Amino acid sequence: MIITEIVPQKNTDRVNIFIDGEFSLGLSIFLAHEYSLKVGKFIDDELMEKLREDDIFNNAKMKAFRYLSYKDRSIKEMEDYLLKKEYSPHIINLTISYMLDNDYLNDKRFAENFIQGKSKYNNYGPRKIKYDLMNKGIEKEIIDLCLDDFDEDLEEIIDLVSRKYEKLKDAQYNKQYSTIGGFLSRKGHSYDTIKKVMDAFRNRG
Repeated sequence: MIITEIVPQKNTDRVNIFIDGEFSLGLSIFLAHEYSLKVGKFIDDELMEKLREDDIFNNAKMKAFRYLSYKDRSIKEMEDYLLKKEYSPHIINLTISYMLDNDYLNDKRFAENFIQGKSKYNNYGPRKIKYDLMNKGIEKEIIDLCLDDFDEDLEEIIDLVSRKYEKLKDAQYNKQYSTIGGFLSRKGHSYDTIKKVMDAFRNRG
């Protein structure tokens, strides 16, 4: 089989490859250069299959980079995303391996950033953080390691509760606990933390 024509596609960085006078496949122009494809070059079935796979692989990597451009992702999130884009398990494995080898994906780093962000901006406690990280596919060992030094900022939580529930300062304790305790529990804070916050809230009231 001989390449008889290479035609650029309109408004893209891709080319159409014609073999023996007939269209055969579309390909990234960078991949065409990488394989030194040119008119008159002999190409066999094995190389054709390799070109198709590499082109799909490159496409998957581009989509993965675009997905990462918005925010950091866990390995499971990336796998789910590529699966949703209907890539084969083989291409997904290649893409994930590439991302891991080049440190674009790192579940420990992801967990550390997640903990920092959710505790600072969402006031999440350790139970909520652990639950969410597990849902994102982070291994328990990584979660436990990253939460080892996690410290709930009591003063910050007390300030938040005091601002959010200022109108409850004169309410009955049961009402206060039901509302504030429920809020903090949903945020994933421990019973011990909730009790300390409640005591401080009542003392401020």
